[in-house]
Amino acid sequence: MKLLRLFLLWSCILFFMAPPVPNAFPEDAAPASESKGAEVQETPHIGAIPTYVQKKIYKKIWKQKKLNFSLESASIGDVDGDGMNELIGTDGRRLSMVQWRYGEFHPIFSSVQEGKRGFFSSRLWSREDSGRAMETINKLNKGIHYLSLSAEDLDGDGRDEILFTGIEDHEVVSGIIAYEKGGFQLYKADAGLYLKVFHGEDGRPVLAGQDLHSVKKETYHYLWDGNAVKKGESMELPEGVDIFNAESYLTGDPAGAAYVTLSHAEGLRFFSSDLKETAKGVSIGEIKQSSFRVHTGDDQGKSGGKRVRIPQKFLSGDFDKDGMDEVLLIVDRPLADIWGVRHLLKRNRVADMILANGHVAEFWDTEPISGKILDLTVGDVDNNGKDDLVLILGDGWHPFAGGTKILIYEF
Repeated sequence: MKLLRLFLLWSCILFFMAPPVPNAFPEDAAPASESKGAEVQETPHIGAIPTYVQKKIYKKIWKQKKLNFSLESASIGDVDGDGMNELIGTDGRRLSMVQWRYGEFHPIFSSVQEGKRGFFSSRLWSREDSGRAMETINKLNKGIHYLSLSAEDLDGDGRDEILFTGIEDHEVVSGIIAYEKGGFQLYKADAGLYLKVFHGEDGRPVLAGQDLHSVKKETYHYLWDGNAVKKGESMELPEGVDIFNAESYLTGDPAGAAYVTLSHAEGLRFFSSDLKETAKGVSIGEIKQSSFRVHTGDDQGKSGGKRVRIPQKFLSGDFDKDGMDEVLLIVDRPLADIWGVRHLLKRNRVADMILANGHVAEFWDTEPISGKILDLTVGDVDNNGKDDLVLILGDGWHPFAGGTKILIYEF
């Protein structure tokens, strides 16, 4: 006990002696070409990294909200076509859906009184209410452990479909949940198919799929016609790249890139439309990844035949509307570079990486986040016409703490 007290005392002393964490976006930020880690050539064209984003984001403030149920992953979309976005999430086993109204999150299709405000307004509904809209889907998918969720308008009807992928009895399961005639309908794809949404140069969503049960793991375009997922033409990805660790990347950089990939061993890699690598791997440190076994075509064992490792979700897109795509990902960094205790002082951040003039540089990062970041998503979650960076955090420091903490950061 005495040793434990000495250890805690020493940790506290080191923490307070550590130099203060600099502002993530200082008001007097140096030009990107002079900033630490920004290896960018001095050129006047669009490939040069602008610096105004650092100043703009530094002035923003996080909004913090608490949900009374657990989430591990989430996405934002207008699933019923009413012009108001919803937050669709899962705790890994159960789908939930809430919507921002009157400054708080409320369940969809619940008995929450419209216009009710005040201190108790967020306590008028229970955990079960959050899954009421998805009650039928949760019963049909009760054996699935969800790996990913995304919301995209795949058929151009003004309603976002919910695309999910999960694992059920060592089988990869993907499908689409669509809002039809006042309720949600489930459309499952073939077993083993991992579905993913990329984006073309016009910004439209492109549905792709890879059969993880096949030894070849070929990738194809897929079409959603409102009733089924249909296989289309073959789709080629860079050699050694799987669909689950790649994102589309429509950069304004002269060097060009069509895909960005993330893996634990190789970090970030960028590929052009002809599938040639335009920027070598950039190490970002340890990344969280899901690991599981799946059956293959020649495997009949119940234990699964092939191990698949899927990295924690990362996002690409022009989030700040400056004409350049960025990559948002979760990183784990020490508060102070003190040997021996660096691992004790780590905090999660969200880093924004960018490709400029053929070089990869860190554009900005958030200040340290208190708590473990489980997921991130981007969209207009509070329906004010501006996109937000939304972080899903586990709430509480002990295993009996429930709920989810949500941080909302407006671009």
